[in-house]
Amino acid sequence: MYLLISIDPNLQFVLLGILLLSATASLVGTYNFFQKQALVGETIAHAMLPGVVIAFMISGEKNPWHLLIGAGVSGWFSVLFIEWIKRETKVKADAAMAIALTFFFGIGVMLMVRLQHQEVGNQAGLDHYLFGKAAAMTDEEGRVFLITALIVLFLMTVYHREIKLVCFNRDYAQSLGVPVKRIDVILSFMTILVIATGIKAAGIILMAALVIAPAAAASFWTRRYRPFLILSVLMGVLGGVSGVLISFTYSGMPTGPWIIVFLFAFSLLSMLFAPEKGFIHRVLMRMRARKKIRMENLLKKEYYRLYRNPEDSKVLNFDQWKPDEQQLIPSLKQEGFMDSISKHKGLLTHKGYQEGKRIYRLHCLWEIYLWRKMNIAVESTHSDAEYIEHIITPEVEKMIMDDLGYCERFEPLAEIHEYLSKEEAAHV
Repeated sequence: MYLLISIDPNLQFVLLGILLLSATASLVGTYNFFQKQALVGETIAHAMLPGVVIAFMISGEKNPWHLLIGAGVSGWFSVLFIEWIKRETKVKADAAMAIALTFFFGIGVMLMVRLQHQEVGNQAGLDHYLFGKAAAMTDEEGRVFLITALIVLFLMTVYHREIKLVCFNRDYAQSLGVPVKRIDVILSFMTILVIATGIKAAGIILMAALVIAPAAAASFWTRRYRPFLILSVLMGVLGGVSGVLISFTYSGMPTGPWIIVFLFAFSLLSMLFAPEKGFIHRVLMRMRARKKIRMENLLKKEYYRLYRNPEDSKVLNFDQWKPDEQQLIPSLKQEGFMDSISKHKGLLTHKGYQEGKRIYRLHCLWEIYLWRKMNIAVESTHSDAEYIEHIITPEVEKMIMDDLGYCERFEPLAEIHEYLSKEEAAHV
């Protein structure tokens, strides 16, 4: 592969163009992602088809500058059309974008069909704008990519602070005197420029993925702003370069679709394997949480047995446990909550006893809080406390104690059981 890059100058040229396109598209797409406007890129890309066809019909040639201007004008009209629908009607943003996308794309398809029926000799290659063909990139299109990248980087450098403020806190930016409307126009201009530049390489149908997919994949790996931008650009560039290499290595492989396939693969891997937000991590965390709750419930049950019958032994009889409770024996030993005596018996350790006491104390504390602050009968608070006891942190516990006006030495267990004893005596 490296030998191919060093020998084939055409491959080097296409790689450089895709690298510039992928980097700028990923960078602009990141700010669209921050503003939750992922569908904007899809709408603008589809809306550019009539502009491309009309520009060709007027000029009679496939000059990349003419087609870029036509695509840009058409894309800008789609943005204005969406804003008009949102401003003058009760239609929401997503519906307005769907209307604009289908309307403009439908006009573009009709114009392209009519152009094909006219049998204009120079129209061959316009279909590349639908699905993309980076391998057919010309020197002039390479210059367009370079100029687009320079314009985007210049605008990002000059307005970086304002763009970041508007994306993350629009109201705060407005209160600081940031020209929010101007920043919106600049972001829209950069989005339209990048998409209009890249539709020849990635295609109108697939270009939106090149804008949004890298940012979506990067969002699973970090919450910090600067690493987010870097990861987004790296994934976009890697996807673009991989798609080009595949299309050059194997004949008949389209560049645009392969770029999107790689970007989808990055997004899928991120969704599955990211350390905090990934699906597998969240599944494992839920499994650990369920296991922890089951262990805490079991320790609470054993503690309650000893609390009601102090003369009982701390020896645990596994034969009296349910099958799902017996599955917790290795984990209880590993955590130090019990020691093994024999195959059928174990010994509750001091750590296990204290853990059971802690959970039962939080259970009673929440029952008292609902009883005293929410005026709910104690008999009706048990089921709610069964869930809440597992998620009360020491900070929350302190807040509850302060709200109730109790000191740290207060024992909610004694109060709950004293109340329940009085209730039982009253019904005898």
